[in-house]
Amino acid sequence: MNFRTLCTLGFWVTFLFGLGFVLAPALVLSLYGIAPVEGALALMTRYFGAGLLAYAAAIRGLRTQTSPVLQRAAAPWLSVVQVAGLLISLESVLAGTVNALGWSSVLIYGFFFVAWARLALGTSVTAQPA
Repeated sequence: MNFRTLCTLGFWVTFLFGLGFVLAPALVLSLYGIAPVEGALALMTRYFGAGLLAYAAAIRGLRTQTSPVLQRAAAPWLSVVQVAGLLISLESVLAGTVNALGWSSVLIYGFFFVAWARLALGTSVTAQPA
């Protein structure tokens, strides 16, 4: 997968999850078996959603960059973010903090970790026109 495509896919996935966490934290968390959502939990969920929106904005801005040097410089840091999310998601599923839907987060973070890591290792970066 090329850099531009990965950024575009990552943008939409992250943007939609971020929007959901900001606008409807109780609804989204209830899908994962977390309820009730009020007070500090609702606030922290909204902050998490805002962080996802910031990440989405960053990769949206990066997607038009065609320099392989810049792409290889960004990819390792983007993979670190994904591996952190992967480990947190995996722990939450194994600990029973979330229901079986939590495995979808493990798969999403796992997919993006592998994709960004491949780009970081230079195995699939190709400069794409903007």
